Amino acid sequence: MANFLFAGLSGVVAWIRPPSNGTNDSPVEITNLKALGSYNWVEDRTLTIAVPGRPPVWKEQHIPIHLKEDLGTPFFDEGIARKCGHALGPALLAIEVCQATDPNFKLSNEKIDIVSNRNNLRSLIDFANTGVSSSRTPYARHFRIDAQLAPNGRTMVLTRYETKAPSRQKFIGFDHIFERTCTEELPTIRTTNSAGRNIDLQPLGYYRIVRYDLLGMRFLVRSRVDSMKPESKPNSTRDPDIDGLSKALGETNLEPRSATLGTLLQGEGTDVQHVDFGEFVPQDLLMDLKLSPRRDFNWCE
Repeated sequence: MANFLFAGLSGVVAWIRPPSNGTNDSPVEITNLKALGSYNWVEDRTLTIAVPGRPPVWKEQHIPIHLKEDLGTPFFDEGIARKCGHALGPALLAIEVCQATDPNFKLSNEKIDIVSNRNNLRSLIDFANTGVSSSRTPYARHFRIDAQLAPNGRTMVLTRYETKAPSRQKFIGFDHIFERTCTEELPTIRTTNSAGRNIDLQPLGYYRIVRYDLLGMRFLVRSRVDSMKPESKPNSTRDPDIDGLSKALGETNLEPRSATLGTLLQGEGTDVQHVDFGEFVPQDLLMDLKLSPRRDFNWCE
């Protein structure tokens, strides 16, 4: 047993065992899905997010795809890694900014039951499925989720537990390398800081906050989005040779990627500042990129 998971806790209140039949035969349906906000973390000394942000665009690759191990390593949770004092701060700020044009929107009117990130829910689902087969990977059996009841007496906030802010780790796989190889780099954001100096900010991981109903409860869930599909363009009857030349020229970087202009603002009552960047991305354009060493990939996972 991983003893560090019990740090700061009192005695055991109850034991919960996974169901013997898992969750495979339990019909569930998500309804009333709505995106409430989105943002990119920004590389800066001050905690900064770009709102509404946007994910990098997928770009087709020639097969086979060759991946290199020296493209850096990922953060598992950028909010924790950046030592954000309030875990919900960036998400709540993004919702506030994204919903500012709707005078009728109030988060308190959404009657949220569960606030969580997607990682917590995946860990709980994996735990529920461990009763099906002992051959499942055991990593998710050792995790901790702290639960806190909000002052309204209704909303339960689930927070991923970490013993300390994780640093960039050693090589752990090709998932993030595949993501960087197969997506377009986001443009630099050019803005002015509080001292009046022009600065360039680089947007990084993109996060989406959605609200939906599931199993009689209303969820508010934050999740990282890896990429987005390119928006379709109207078909044209152009010469294929010209199209091929245009594509080749379009993939040639003759100059550094141009910067976009954004206004830098300080969020009220928070230590996170935000910069105007990006646009709302339709839900059906979002992509989750995964690699699997197995050919019999389980899409239910």
